[in-house]
Amino acid sequence: MDRIFIPTVNRVSKEFVFSNRSVMKQKTMKSDIWSRLTNKDIDKDHRYIAGKLPGLFEVVYDRDGTRAAGGFRDVGKTKTWWSKAYKNGAREVKKGTTQRQASGNAAVLTPGDNMVVLSSELAKQIKRHFKKDRDNRFELFLLSHAIREKYLDKKANDYTEEFRDFYEQQDLESVYGKLANFTKYASAGSVIEYVKSSTSDPDKYLNQLPVGVNALYEISLIIKLDETALKACWHFTPRRKSKTAKKHEWITSGTDPLIRPDVTFTELSAWRKRWEEPEQEEAEQDKYQRNVKLLTLSVSEDIFKFDAVGNKKGVVDLEEVVSLLERVQALLNKGNEKQFRLDSQIERIQERYAAAKEKNDPTNVLKGKKKGSSYKND
Repeated sequence: MDRIFIPTVNRVSKEFVFSNRSVMKQKTMKSDIWSRLTNKDIDKDHRYIAGKLPGLFEVVYDRDGTRAAGGFRDVGKTKTWWSKAYKNGAREVKKGTTQRQASGNAAVLTPGDNMVVLSSELAKQIKRHFKKDRDNRFELFLLSHAIREKYLDKKANDYTEEFRDFYEQQDLESVYGKLANFTKYASAGSVIEYVKSSTSDPDKYLNQLPVGVNALYEISLIIKLDETALKACWHFTPRRKSKTAKKHEWITSGTDPLIRPDVTFTELSAWRKRWEEPEQEEAEQDKYQRNVKLLTLSVSEDIFKFDAVGNKKGVVDLEEVVSLLERVQALLNKGNEKQFRLDSQIERIQERYAAAKEKNDPTNVLKGKKKGSSYKND
């Protein structure tokens, strides 16, 4: 463009337009730029200016969303509020204040009616704002993550005194809030870094992430809790009936991805808690509401004890546990099904028992010794 547009500074810009010799009837200056521009180029520039200076410069549209005919060089009408721009500039630009500083809050103005005509251009403008907001947030999250990585004392799991002094002296609490909230921003950045470096398709999964700091913080907790489960969350909302459930036993059929742009902090937090305590979830969903704890029956940890050559040790063995459980189960039948429910952990006990027995099996112990490995009893 050969039209310089700086209406928030002073009236010099207005004067320039009328003294620009390339736009006069008797042109005394060649306008190379205008000769190369199309109406589409100029329309784009006008919309850019209107976006930067809402309330001061406006692109005029007809009811159908097309540019109103006329205007400078017949490319479409615009409106400019010179007096308003001058008053804003005179009020905001004080001695020693730069134009960048002065145009900050003063430029945050509500767009006029003609700026919000329902059209494809309005939709594009909205999407551009969201894209800029997302990019800016992700950059801030990554910056916070890098700061935390550098100034976190890993042994003490606390920030260094140098960083604490910097945080206070530079008044970063005014933007982050307390240090705990800064940690949330850093954790959000750790999620983005994880997706960039540890996923098969970073672009795809980055676009799947929410932009809220609290939601991303919850995802960082899921990564720490169960990275394998996180990988499933890109495609499903998995459930499991117990903590020891194998991956092929997870319930995923007919579910949408848990991690998606619109997922909320509350939804992620609720899922994480259910994943940590799946048995509690099953109890809450009981159709007869048999959720009141009546008694707790525990067994000695001796059940998992074996000596160095695989012989059973301790005061109790698995057969005794199974036998007792069968007698208790015999007390429950169809007649009292609605009143009482038995929650058994026998499957988990059997799995742990088998693992302990295999670990101390003489054959495995000898194999380990031949390889030079060590073994240790529970």
